[in-house]
Parts: sequence; C-alpha cells; structure tokens
Amino acid sequence: MTEVTRYAFQITPTDRVSEPIIRELLNDDGKHGDKIARDGIFSGEVTIEDPGEYRLRVIARGPTFERVQELPFRVKPRLVTLEVVNVESDLAVEAAHGHTEAGASEEYFRVELSPEAVALRKVHVELLAIDEHRKRYKLPLTQSKDRSIRFEVPVKNLPHDGEYELTAILTGEDKRRRKVRGVSKTLHYNRITKEIDEEEPVEVVVVKEKEPEKPTPWWPFALLVTLANAGLGAFCFMKLKREDLPETEEVEEYVPPQELLDAIAELEAKCQTDEIDIDDPIFSDDSLADLPVRKGAPRTAAPEESAAATEDHAEEGEQQEEAQEPTGEESQQADSDETSDEQAEEPDGTAESEKTGTEEPQAEEDEEQEKEQ
Repeated sequence: MTEVTRYAFQITPTDRVSEPIIRELLNDDGKHGDKIARDGIFSGEVTIEDPGEYRLRVIARGPTFERVQELPFRVKPRLVTLEVVNVESDLAVEAAHGHTEAGASEEYFRVELSPEAVALRKVHVELLAIDEHRKRYKLPLTQSKDRSIRFEVPVKNLPHDGEYELTAILTGEDKRRRKVRGVSKTLHYNRITKEIDEEEPVEVVVVKEKEPEKPTPWWPFALLVTLANAGLGAFCFMKLKREDLPETEEVEEYVPPQELLDAIAELEAKCQTDEIDIDDPIFSDDSLADLPVRKGAPRTAAPEESAAATEDHAEEGEQQEEAQEPTGEESQQADSDETSDEQAEEPDGTAESEKTGTEEPQAEEDEEQEKEQ
C-alpha cells in the first residue's frame, strides 16, 4: 500500500500573505533527510532562514482516498547573526555631527546577539574562519564601545587572501543552568588585498581540529560493580548464617571409671571362652546372694513371697486331684451301670438278627414265583 500512496508537504507563512515557500515529497529511501530506508517512516529535511509564523500541511494521497493534516509552528530568530558591514557609513555619520575626520572605506565582520541571547549567563562568542585548504582560524572579536550586543573584527585580520567560510558560535546558560548553543548562518567571503597595510599585524590563532574523543570503556565499571555486589552479598550471607547458628556450650569429655573398664574386660574374656565349666561357683545358688540389688528394695522379700506363692499353687493342685478321684462306692456303682448298659444292648442285636433271618426266606419265595410265571 505504501508503494501506491504518496506523502507530500508544503510550508506556508501565516504572518504575511505569501505562497507556500516549500513544496516537497516525504521519502522512505534513506536519503533527503530520511534516516532508515523502507522502515515505514517517511521524512524530509528543510531549512527556514527567516523567522516568523508558518503552517505545515501534510497530504497523503492514494488511489481511493486523500488525507490532509495541518500543523502551525514558529521559527525563532537565531541567537547570533553574522554579516559584513562597511564602516565608512558610520564615520560619515560622525562627520555630520562635527567630526573633521573623513570616513575611510573598511570592512568589518559584525556579530550581533538576539535579545534572547542577551538574557543568557556566561555568554561566550567566537568567530571561526575556514580557508580553501580547510584550515580553521579563530578571529579575535572586540565588543562595541557602547557595550551593546555587537562584536566586530576587521576583515584584514584574515591571515591571507582567498575564499573563506565564516561562522559565529555562541554558548551560554539559561536560568535553569542548561547549556545553550547558537550558530549563525555560514558567510562566504573572498578577501582580495588592495593596499599594503602598515599597521601592526593582528595575531591570528590557528585552531586545530579536535580529535574525536574515544568512548570510555564501560566494562571495567560493570565488573567493579559486580564484584562489589558479590562481596557485599557474601558478607551479608555469612553474617546471617552466623546469627542463625545456636550457641554451643563446651561439654567435658566423659571418662569411664576404672572399675567399669575392668568389669567389661572380664566379661569380654568370659564371652571368648569355648568351654563352660558347670561346676563353676557362678552357677551355684550361693552366687545369687552376691548379685547387686537395687537400693531401697530388701533382698529377702522377693524370695519369700515367691516361695509362699509356689506353696499355695501346690496345695490348690492337690485339692483338685483329690476332688477328681472317685471313691470305692462310686466305682462299684459305675461298674454296675456299664454291665446293665451292655445287657440292654444285647436284645436289640438278637432282634435285628431274627428280623434279617425272616426277611431272607421271603425274598427267595418271591423270586421263585416270578420265575414260574
């Protein structure tokens, strides 16, 4: 779409009746004031020397549409202006007021400050001249006698004949202490010597072009800041870690008594023996009396209670056995009951045998009858 659409602009003064002073196209080719080609931004560069009120009119035109936008703006006068003047006219005015000295024709470079520049602080004005060989010269300026906003220097102060490009430069500070810089319009001048000047030559200072300042490397500062931050972080971490650790108290080393060590050694020696002597006094009942007993508990109380308990259990067991054993009469009665039960069972057995004997002949008769039929 951008290849079909065209963008144009025109600038027209509004403080006077005039036709548009500039009519141009906006470009996207990286030329004519455009910085980057084909980035979608159309640009144009213009220079307006005359101060005043202006109106910018931008037009976008395509196959099916047309858009227009207007923007008013103001061009301020330059902070410093440069021109060539003939001092003869000024001397003629003085002669008209009663001065007898005739005016001699002599040209001067005059630098004049604007009212806005006069309000600046720490104002410094200089005049630079560049010859055909691109050498730069700084010409000394002198302020007018009336301490006005004008600075002048004779044309004869140029070092030699030839063509020059002169530019006046002003620097200063505003009320907010911001740096302000103004440059005059470049003046082209061709010096041709007509007469030999007998006056003392004025010293001209040759200005050497300043070499471009090398950019200060940034990586040493970044490395220094990184190391400082790392050291500070490590210090804070160690300090916090020390504060979080609980306070520890020194504990004296435990030293076991010699009696305990001897007992352990004796027990280890007994554990390493392969054969056990049953007749050893440690297996006898007498050795139980030598065993250590807890303090506060009598040694004889526990054995007496256990012996009394075992005797009680023994007596209860004998009583239960005596209750379970039958007497002589109970045994005889039990024998008679067993014989009566056997006699009662015998008639049942004979009855069953008789019944089976009668059933067998009847079965045989039935079979014979079936065969005869």
